[in-house]
Amino acid sequence: DEETQDMMLKVVTDPTGSNYWANLLLELIGDGSQMEGCRRVNARMDELDLAATFIREPYRLETEGTSRGPGLAKLPLLQGPIAANPDPFIQTSAHDIGTLLEMIYDCSQGEGRLLEEYEGRISSDSCQLILDDLKQNPVRTMIGAGIPEDVPLAHKHGFAYDTHADSGVVFLEGVDYILVHFQYAPTNWLVW
Repeated sequence: DEETQDMMLKVVTDPTGSNYWANLLLELIGDGSQMEGCRRVNARMDELDLAATFIREPYRLETEGTSRGPGLAKLPLLQGPIAANPDPFIQTSAHDIGTLLEMIYDCSQGEGRLLEEYEGRISSDSCQLILDDLKQNPVRTMIGAGIPEDVPLAHKHGFAYDTHADSGVVFLEGVDYILVHFQYAPTNWLVW
């Protein structure tokens, strides 16, 4: 509906409130409960074999501090060859995000796993709408910095104090491609 579409667009375009809007979407997904929304998002990521992607609690609002709830050390972290101080509550990987973008792109083209897995519950028009929303992102400081302004880019960026990320679909004449960019440094604020 129009209200949901507006929330989705604000996740991409609101420079200071995207977490707020994402939490409202989690609440919508969870039939009034953000935590149930998190559970349902995790279930979908598991169904799509995106094992490195999960959300254990709603997004931290920009007005809140950086600390998370108690029990931080009790939660298992994803293990990998590089310790990048991952957030134990919300994680993904470059591979998972690239794969999910590829699924959305394929769906927008009328093919692929999303249409097969969720037949009758998702359409290629819905996937195209996601890409159209992502094209509205005004922040072009990472992936977009290396792409001419006239080249369409459907992307979503994310920032934490020590991690910056951007992932998207670049639309060129004759070929489209997916780029995923993650930066990490053990610092109080990563300067790009």
